Amino acid sequence: MQHDVTAPIGPATVEPPVEPPVQGPPGDPVEPPVGGAPEPVASRPTRRVLPRREGLVGRLAYAVLGVPLAAGYAALFAALLGSAVLAVYGVGIVLVVLVLMVVRGCGGWERALARRFAGVDVPDAPAVRHDRGVVRRLRLVVTSGSTWRTLAWLGVRVLVSAAVLAALVLTGAAAAVLLAYSYSLDLPRHLLLDLLSVVLAAGCVLVAVHVLDLATRGLAVVAPTLLGAGAEERIAAMRRASVRVAGRTAVARDLHDTIGHSLTASLVQAEAAQRALAPRDGNGSEPVDLEFARAAMGHIEDNTRQALAELDRALAVLGDPSRAGDLDEQPPDLRDVAGLLAGLGDAGLEVELSLGVPAPALPQEVSRLAYRVVQEGTTNVLRHAGLVATRIDVVDGGDRIVVRLRNAAGRRTPAPPGRNGGHGLAGLRERAEELGGSLHAGPTEDGGFELVVELPTGAMRE
Repeated sequence: MQHDVTAPIGPATVEPPVEPPVQGPPGDPVEPPVGGAPEPVASRPTRRVLPRREGLVGRLAYAVLGVPLAAGYAALFAALLGSAVLAVYGVGIVLVVLVLMVVRGCGGWERALARRFAGVDVPDAPAVRHDRGVVRRLRLVVTSGSTWRTLAWLGVRVLVSAAVLAALVLTGAAAAVLLAYSYSLDLPRHLLLDLLSVVLAAGCVLVAVHVLDLATRGLAVVAPTLLGAGAEERIAAMRRASVRVAGRTAVARDLHDTIGHSLTASLVQAEAAQRALAPRDGNGSEPVDLEFARAAMGHIEDNTRQALAELDRALAVLGDPSRAGDLDEQPPDLRDVAGLLAGLGDAGLEVELSLGVPAPALPQEVSRLAYRVVQEGTTNVLRHAGLVATRIDVVDGGDRIVVRLRNAAGRRTPAPPGRNGGHGLAGLRERAEELGGSLHAGPTEDGGFELVVELPTGAMRE
């Protein structure tokens, strides 16, 4: 059985890391502190109010493109207002939902435009189509904070586009008046007046460019807040991701336990079958025990089928975690431990089981973990000690049960297969601590190994 014990590491002298010199912005040198040892300098993040000035053409196009889009967004607000008025007749509720669905669609279009033209990295809002059920999707459309933030963004777009349109009209009209001053202002043509009108018209164009650029850069500041996912949606997404990771971790643990045990048991039974098929006298053709070899091959077949079924189940859950509750096959628990040990006994492992706790009275998660303890313990016995005498006791300790597995000194101690040997007990310890229990493992005085796991049961079912 594997000694899953990490050797202690002695004290070592560790030099503190050398902090790199802090460099300030150009023109603002950092003076070294007086007194020798440098004091820690708290780095202050530079906050940029507006984005950088690169990509001027894209920002101008973004501002101009917003003018016709704002007309459509204004129509959406008018439709939403009319739907709210008609809500007293019932049909307005349906119209409100339809308008809000269009608003969410406009939010996706606006995020794409902001990334393409304004150079803003706007995170995507959670998609409603990923939720199950039409009613749930419609409810999320109405109650989601992302929908109403997007609506606020469209309102900001309408106001900013109105300001952009006014700036274009005013500066364009001023430039036209200046360039045609002889007609519009009824002044005689003169070279100096012509030059002055061109300069002033160019100034009007620059003012218009500056207003459009400033409008786009201002929109880029608020775009991540209004178009991105809100704090509550990010928290919900992290919770869903945590649930998926936890489910996949549990499936991976079960897969490790089941496949590892099945393969190890099959290996031992194959070795036993090979010995049983050897000739009795060393030269003849009659095997030692043909019936034992047949029984061992049958156990190998059962183990292989069980491993394949567990692998199919794991792959189905890993591919679609929502299917975990739809699978008919339930993980084994302490009631199945006798069948687990039957095949090992037939293969030659001397196992003695004392089950002092009625398995149906245990909480389900405790019973399943107790089964995994026996499974992992016997697997390690086969891997690292061979076919030796092994005793398993499940003792009632009042508000907890004690699963104790003890094996005699091993006749052989092969190296653990693969690079991941030894992680089984670490996984059991984590699961036991998650339930409020503990795990202790180590060698015994007679050269064997002992695994003791305590699991709280609370109030057991009658």
